[in-house]
Amino acid sequence: MLVLIAAVCGFAAGSDWHWVAPPADANAAAKFAGAPLRALTLEETPPANVVVKVAPRGKARYAQLRFGTPDSRRVALLLDCAADGTRDLYADTNRDRLIETSELARRDSDGWIVPLTVALAAGDDSDENSGDGAGAQPSRDLFFRVGKSGAVLACAVRGWLEGTAKVAGREITVRRVDGDANGLLGDLQDALWLDLDGSGEWDPLEERFACVPLIQLWGQRFAVHADEFGRALSLEEVQGVGKVKLVVAAPLPGTRVASLQVTLGARDGSAFRAKGEQPTLELPPGDYRVVALTVDVASDAHSGSTTYVFTRARDGRDSDWHTLTREGELTFDPLGTLNFGAEVTPIGSSGNAYSVQPQLSSSEGLRIVSATTSDARIELRGARGDLLGSARSGFM
Repeated sequence: MLVLIAAVCGFAAGSDWHWVAPPADANAAAKFAGAPLRALTLEETPPANVVVKVAPRGKARYAQLRFGTPDSRRVALLLDCAADGTRDLYADTNRDRLIETSELARRDSDGWIVPLTVALAAGDDSDENSGDGAGAQPSRDLFFRVGKSGAVLACAVRGWLEGTAKVAGREITVRRVDGDANGLLGDLQDALWLDLDGSGEWDPLEERFACVPLIQLWGQRFAVHADEFGRALSLEEVQGVGKVKLVVAAPLPGTRVASLQVTLGARDGSAFRAKGEQPTLELPPGDYRVVALTVDVASDAHSGSTTYVFTRARDGRDSDWHTLTREGELTFDPLGTLNFGAEVTPIGSSGNAYSVQPQLSSSEGLRIVSATTSDARIELRGARGDLLGSARSGFM
């Protein structure tokens, strides 16, 4: 399908982009005082690799939140429910997998406020953040509240990112809202608000858009170019679209891919997301590659599914690109061919103990971040099949 670019707005960070905290008056700017609450299930046992250095006054419940890129270290949460009905919340804000008394959250009306940095890290068990490091990323205030049932801890990011963008020659004020409380601003659940009439009133029916690749304004379609950290945003008017179809083959006999969540990155730094069993994106022509991928795999023999999360392992400028031409469709497997290996490292100087770190990567330049299932163990066996050691999967 032919795609013609009718007008291009530069993809460059504006100097006026800034984070706006909601006003103290709860009735003012109610649409932006907080994004929709995200539910976190509370568990009776601490998450794997978390050390609790708090003596709860009552019944302890635990949850985790990933606030940053899909491979960032998660934030462990402890809800202390005392017998007198009072509750305290502790949050591992420095992500060191220790919950300490100094990490008691600040109370706010019927909940708590927790400041969190949008993290860039190389997995939950890494010693240090990679890339720019968490310290180079912005910090946001999150609001937490216990659900009415007591089994759920709900949270939302307070505030929004505000700036301006040129659309069809007009400069428009834009607000970006983190709708899923993960610290990123380019997800399908996130909201893009455009003050189209310049009134500052923010009409939820006419001026609120999902953060999708294409939106319609004034009877025309515009491609939304936006990075996930909110450093830049532009809208590009297009006539006609090209199609990218994403299909993952069943990993094993008797299994099927129930759902995909795919993030494609373009060479200009913008990101586009799609969700579904075999999602299709309508995009301008150009080069795209997989930045992050979540795969839900269902089994014909068992109920439930296993969720695998992958993110980019290599960032070579010329690696793993797929070209969408002006003439047709682009169909490819966003996961590609899987390669399994293990990194074996001696522990100590005795030569009798080793650390074995499984590694799963793909031909699309991805590596596994996590796998969530009901029961997963890793067993190390000798040549005769004798069990040498076992552990729960570090991907849980």
